[in-house]
Amino acid sequence: MRAGALIHIIDILKVESIPDDGYNSSVRNEVPLYQGMRASIKYDGFSEGESINQQSNGQLITFRIWYRKEITEDCIVVFNGCKYNVIGIEIIGRNRELFLKTSKVNG
Repeated sequence: MRAGALIHIIDILKVESIPDDGYNSSVRNEVPLYQGMRASIKYDGFSEGESINQQSNGQLITFRIWYRKEITEDCIVVFNGCKYNVIGIEIIGRNRELFLKTSKVNG
């Protein structure tokens, strides 16, 4: 992967559940894992006739980044102020790249 292909800036947050005070509940905490990471993106599930503005409102995006072993499916990607849950990870090569398949968080 060429470094010039990575033109978008994303943040990766790790979701941690911290047990609460004994009432069988937990607190969901989002801890920054990587900030200012470079990525290329692919909008999934669109036809060729749609404009980039229509695609940016999409629900499914695949992010392509350099391999990081700490990134798992319980991470969140922040891109352009929107949060995306990681729903799948594909490792490319011998731990060289990651394809993060994500869906947009409503709200």
